[in-house]
Amino acid sequence: MALSIKNGNLFLCYCFDIAYEIKLDEVKKIFGRKPESAQLVYERLTPEYVRYKVPPLLARLGKREIKTSSFSLNASAKVKLYGFGVATIIYQIPIKGDLKELARLTSELAENKLVADIAKKEIMKLVSELKGVIDALQEELDYWEDYLIVSVKEFNEKVSAQDLLRGVQAQQSLAKFF
Repeated sequence: MALSIKNGNLFLCYCFDIAYEIKLDEVKKIFGRKPESAQLVYERLTPEYVRYKVPPLLARLGKREIKTSSFSLNASAKVKLYGFGVATIIYQIPIKGDLKELARLTSELAENKLVADIAKKEIMKLVSELKGVIDALQEELDYWEDYLIVSVKEFNEKVSAQDLLRGVQAQQSLAKFF
């Protein structure tokens, strides 16, 4: 039986540098919702210089449909605001199934202009809502960074990290011959 994902998530993150500063302590609502503090979880002793003086704010935006040329995906969306002027839209997409299909999906989503435009529209709406608490707003929001994070909670069979890595390396070696 081929290895497949039984339970996992794909996180699609778009980070926009929207301003010099966002006055987080003055943000009352994000998209009509009261934001929650999104402090990092410290599992070990963490130096003070790594901690936020004012933790980022998080608002859950609800369900979104993301369409590409090959996929129609249901995602949960949230936005995270950082005091240093960055806003991140995060789409969480449940995944399961074949690893080849996951590879196809991530290849299509990476640097996808259609999906980036969806995220940019959400950011533009956010910027118009937060104008009073944004200092030195960027004129153009044409630059972003996108990140794809795959989180697998469970495969269809037990597999060690070493075996998984060996399988990926073997597939990459075979790909050189085709």
